[in-house]
Amino acid sequence: MKRRTLILLITGTAYLLTSCDPAKLIILKNKTEKPAYFRWTVRTDSTNINGEQPFKTLTLDLGTSKSDKERTIVLGFGNWPTSEIERFVNEDIQSIEIASVNEKIIMTDKTEIKNYLIVRRHGIFKNFISIKLK
Repeated sequence: MKRRTLILLITGTAYLLTSCDPAKLIILKNKTEKPAYFRWTVRTDSTNINGEQPFKTLTLDLGTSKSDKERTIVLGFGNWPTSEIERFVNEDIQSIEIASVNEKIIMTDKTEIKNYLIVRRHGIFKNFISIKLK
């Protein structure tokens, strides 16, 4: 009986101490009634994003139907502390372009991109960045 209790205690402790990091997400939402897009240009020397399927520019079209109005980009596991956003912007992102019927934003300055992403962090663990096109 003592052995079974000890095994359960060790198993339970190991289970509780195991880390379960949330996915780092960027969620894009089109709040307009017209098509919109999000374009992000990656630095050519980026190794964090350009793994097995390298790309220079990622363009996500956001349509008007319910299934097309939202897109999610998964960028690994963890959360978005300021230091991680700085690393992401400095090492990976060259520019971000967001366009809807009402606005067009083009950001190439690293400080501007960093500040734009920081104020859009959400979640209990700040694990996602939400960008809404209005």
